[in-house]
Amino acid sequence: MLVMTAFIFLTFINRVPAWVTAIIVCRELAVTGLRLLIIENNGTVLAAAYPGKIKTLTQMLSIIILLLNNIFFNNIHIPMGIILLYVCLFFTIYSGIDYFYKNRSVFNDGFK
Repeated sequence: MLVMTAFIFLTFINRVPAWVTAIIVCRELAVTGLRLLIIENNGTVLAAAYPGKIKTLTQMLSIIILLLNNIFFNNIHIPMGIILLYVCLFFTIYSGIDYFYKNRSVFNDGFK
């Protein structure tokens, strides 16, 4: 919820495009739903995979740098917040696909 709120706020203050926030929020909600299905269906907890950990790291770094308005990188004229945002977007999509692909059996087997 905190990550989604931060991205919605960053969109509100025009630092993040709305479509990027929409993808991030949809992925977060979809993976949360997948986790709930797996717990209900198998009784197991879906552990965080490596791409998801990279996604979380890049999300946190991009949020911090974008909230601080790129303050650490203004002197060298590198839009580090935006660069990290798009790296974060890549790993958001990649890790979402990875979670659903690796757990597709939840949808094939049906519910118990």
